[in-house]
Amino acid sequence: MNEKSKPELVYWFSEQTLQPGPSVSLKCVAMGHPPPQFTWLLDGFPIPTNSRFVVGQHVTLQDDVVSHLNISRVTEQDGGEYACVAANSAGKALHAARVNVYGLPYIREMPKVTAVAGSDLNIKCPVAGYPIESITWERDGQNLPLNRRQKVFPNGTLIVEQTQRGEDAGTYTCQAANRQRHAARRDVEVQILVQPKILPIPALTNLLREGMRAAISCQILEGDLPVAFRWEKNGQPVTSSPYAPSGIITRRMDEYSASLVIEQVTSLHSGNYTCIASNVAGSERYTIPLTVNVPPRWRLEPNDVAVAAGQDVTLQCQADGYPKPTITWKKAVGNTPGEYKDFMFEGSSRVLENGSLVFERVAKDSEGHYLCEARNDIGAGLSKLIFLKVNGKYH
Repeated sequence: MNEKSKPELVYWFSEQTLQPGPSVSLKCVAMGHPPPQFTWLLDGFPIPTNSRFVVGQHVTLQDDVVSHLNISRVTEQDGGEYACVAANSAGKALHAARVNVYGLPYIREMPKVTAVAGSDLNIKCPVAGYPIESITWERDGQNLPLNRRQKVFPNGTLIVEQTQRGEDAGTYTCQAANRQRHAARRDVEVQILVQPKILPIPALTNLLREGMRAAISCQILEGDLPVAFRWEKNGQPVTSSPYAPSGIITRRMDEYSASLVIEQVTSLHSGNYTCIASNVAGSERYTIPLTVNVPPRWRLEPNDVAVAAGQDVTLQCQADGYPKPTITWKKAVGNTPGEYKDFMFEGSSRVLENGSLVFERVAKDSEGHYLCEARNDIGAGLSKLIFLKVNGKYH
């Protein structure tokens, strides 16, 4: 089976200049797999739909695709930049060249042009007639460029960089003139679309405890209506339902804002929440972290332990919570619990990363009451008093 290959043009028409009246045939040949399909453009737009313009396409024995654009009874208004575009699922190839038809300047109608604020605007004036001495652009009676963002090229292309609605939307006029001062003019309407801009959302960190209610508001500062809002948690769509296990509800507040509400937060709700606001011009995302502070809870609660002297022993003390709890050990002063001092670790004892206390070859003088505490400054913390009993050596 043949692999896909993007189209490659192996023959194309060249620029030509002719008098009105005769017919003209433009030809392009391309190879590629699957066999490409051709489309034809005039000054960037589909060719006119009338009986004088006929497109044909066939495949040769060598699997080349041949396409013709035949124009009968050429008029001065048919002049312009013609392009053949060969496309298949692997890509496309394009060739463009002018067909000049002697006659007075003429500018074809231009549909409304839209651009997204902040992007560059590119308009090519569709000029026919030949020869043409000059192509100019103006706005409100003033010739362009008027500022550094505007650029006008001899071929009739107008570029406006980093468009802004307040400054760049409106009516532009292209004028084409020949040496005898005969001129044609045509207006084009430019619309600048503004995509949503989200008001910064404060992070919800170190504020929430389990059981509290959390609300995230997402408002747009600017952007064309209508605006659609959606939410994600850790990159996955949020399921909104008062009956959903997640307990997350999303609401549309008005045309410009939406909210996400968690009726009762738990540690499972911690994560990165993203508001996505979209309109016809594009979309913006704003992500905030939400953390739920959880008081310490026992994962492995300490218990009394009895062990023979000389054996290894582990006093379990493991706790979960957010922020991660700090585990500390203290030992009772004397034989009666009530007064404690920080446990002094020696060569034979150490605390594991999970908080448990390990004695290697425990000695009789290690016997006593031990207090394990787990704290993370959320709530009162946890503490548990246990007794380590060290019996005589095992024989």
